This record gives sequence, structure tokens and C-alpha cells, in this order.
Amino acid sequence: MPGRVPPPEGDEVAAGQLATALLEAALAHIRAGAEEMEAGRIALAGASLREASRIIIDLHTALDRDRAPALTAALAPIYRWVCLRLTDAALLSDSSRAREAERAFEPIATAFHRAIGALGGHA
Repeated sequence: MPGRVPPPEGDEVAAGQLATALLEAALAHIRAGAEEMEAGRIALAGASLREASRIIIDLHTALDRDRAPALTAALAPIYRWVCLRLTDAALLSDSSRAREAERAFEPIATAFHRAIGALGGHA
């Protein structure tokens, strides 16, 4: 069928599964950090938020600007903004900033999860 996109190869599905796992891990750390902060456990919150930032920075670094310029253009500024929000949350002990980061990041994690599931990757 003309114009039909071929299904992704095994390596692409595996890369998508890894990205999905990292996105979900970052989201879990964001949520844990916000919850710890709301409970007054600032040191634990900071550790979780730093780990989320580390994962998101790794995801940002892995963006393939040559193969997926539109995806990179869409995700890169969100990743940067989320990392800045997480830094503000940790520095200011402000769980509302962590929750803002969570609300911005959650749709990305969900979309990747659904896309990989639809490709048969069972994310």
C-alpha cells in the first residue's frame, strides 16, 4: 500500500521500551519527590527530584535530532522546563513546582507507553 509506514524493527521497539521505562521511572521519582516534600521529608524529596532530573537529562541527551527533528523540537523544551521546575522545587522546598513538573511530564510518559503498547512492545 503506497504511503504506508513499515512497522518498526526489533531494535526500534526495544529502544522505545527503554525510553518508556525511563519516562515512567522519572515520573515515579517526580511523584515520590512531591509526596515526600508534602510530608515534610525534604532530604528524601530532594533525592527523588534529583534522580528524576538525571533521568530526564539523559532522555534529552538521547534525542536524535537528525532522525526525529519534529519529536526533538517538541520534547526538548518540555524536558528542559521540567528539569528547571524540579530544581526550583528542590531549592525552594516547594511541592507545587514538583506537581507542575508532574503535570507537564505525565502526558509524555503516557503517550510513549500507549505507543509502544500499540506496536506490540507491551510497555
